[in-house]
Amino acid sequence: MENGGYLLAAFVTVWAVVFIYVLFLSARQAKLKKEIEALKLGLKEKTIK
Repeated sequence: MENGGYLLAAFVTVWAVVFIYVLFLSARQAKLKKEIEALKLGLKEKTIK
């Protein structure tokens, strides 16, 4: 298999991109979760007054 190195490089590259994308989505989800909690708290404070 002459092109095994290229196949391995492509495989590793694809998995690295997938891993980075999952990290990006995880960070975005955490940010959105904090924003939702802040909105819930603000809504709760408005309805109490």
